[in-house]
Amino acid sequence: MRIVTACSLLCVLLASAPASAQVPAREGAAQLLFDEAAKLLERGLFEEACAKFQASQALDPKGGTLLNLAQCRERQGRIATAWTLFAEARNLAAKDGRQDRVTFAEQRMRALEPTLPRVRVTVADRSGREAPSVRLDGAPLAQAAWNVALPMDPGEHELEATRRDGPPFTARFTVAVGQKIDVAVPADDAAVVRERPDAGAAPPPASARAPWLGLGIAGAGGAALAVGTVFGVEALGRRGEAEDLCAQGRCAEGREVRDRGVREAWVANVGITVGVVALAAGLYLVLRGDSARAAARYGSTSFAF
Repeated sequence: MRIVTACSLLCVLLASAPASAQVPAREGAAQLLFDEAAKLLERGLFEEACAKFQASQALDPKGGTLLNLAQCRERQGRIATAWTLFAEARNLAAKDGRQDRVTFAEQRMRALEPTLPRVRVTVADRSGREAPSVRLDGAPLAQAAWNVALPMDPGEHELEATRRDGPPFTARFTVAVGQKIDVAVPADDAAVVRERPDAGAAPPPASARAPWLGLGIAGAGGAALAVGTVFGVEALGRRGEAEDLCAQGRCAEGREVRDRGVREAWVANVGITVGVVALAAGLYLVLRGDSARAAARYGSTSFAF
């Protein structure tokens, strides 16, 4: 009896050992994938990096991995996917009490929102008949998601609708950054794609625009400053010339030279004042734009595994 019991206990231990050993094995594999993804990301190999971050997250879900994957998708150009991942990472960080990660994720979400393409799928009423089955990019689209402006990655997409009492049909469409479109599924005809009235690529935020305005103002300020300086030097020379003429008994000519110097000094004062103000304003606009663009684009922020 003791032999049977011992054998049974040994069998249980042997059966449970591989299962328990899988946990550290999965964590180790996830860590290796994470490290490889980080190196690929530094080299700008976004496709490979994102794939490895995603595989690491599938093996061992971590908040840091999710944030890195979101940033990778953003750099890849899949901004709607990135926005969704940032939202998921924010919720996870809030549960974990990681306010720093919550703040970072919300900042990235706000930066991406103005550029998100959005697609609204509308399905025509078929007068009590069974609603069609709709798939967007191969994934089922629930009726609750109809008539909702869904964020989509820029690029080509495909809408499929099938119904029992009619042939299936497909609509292919393309959305650009910031664009909003409707894809209408009529009762019997092929889907209709139309741009929404408020659609069109969203204008880039001020932080993303080229700093031409600031550079132009700074350039004009520099020119005004140069002109003012030249006239200032001339005015100082006129003063000395007027004194020399008076010393030679030619004070009438000296007064004319002095008056000319006063006019040149006035021009110099205006030019220097305007130049300094414009130069400062232009440099401020350029530096503010650089700072905002650096904050808006993907930076060097990374998160531990």
